[in-house]
Amino acid sequence: MQASEMSFTEKRRTRRYPAVELCAYILRRKAMLISLWDEVQVIDYSHLGMAFTADSELLDKKNLTLSIELKMEVGDIKVDRINAKICHTKNLGGLHRYAVEFEKSGDSGLMPQLVRIESLLTRSQNLAQRIEKQSRG
Repeated sequence: MQASEMSFTEKRRTRRYPAVELCAYILRRKAMLISLWDEVQVIDYSHLGMAFTADSELLDKKNLTLSIELKMEVGDIKVDRINAKICHTKNLGGLHRYAVEFEKSGDSGLMPQLVRIESLLTRSQNLAQRIEKQSRG
């Protein structure tokens, strides 16, 4: 999204990239032997956080647990159980939009995985833009 296309004040610390091939799931409930996950629609992503829409409201939640999966032709990258803090919510009629920031964890391998996903999304977006420019002119 270009800065000229934005009709709101940008509050994010870093640019987020359109997430075309990124799937995300939120942990709805954790029972004794079963974890119930709901898929959400990713709007944008950076290694610091993401925005998504969900069909149902996350009542009384300030924090949540996410799993993220970047689906690619050469293989998938999956990051399980990322803790996140809800920073912004907006009701869009039947949908609920959330902006979350990922929490720093003791897992030293988490941040490199989140950065790698951002890097791959950036490269994918740049390639799509080059192809679009070539097809126009």
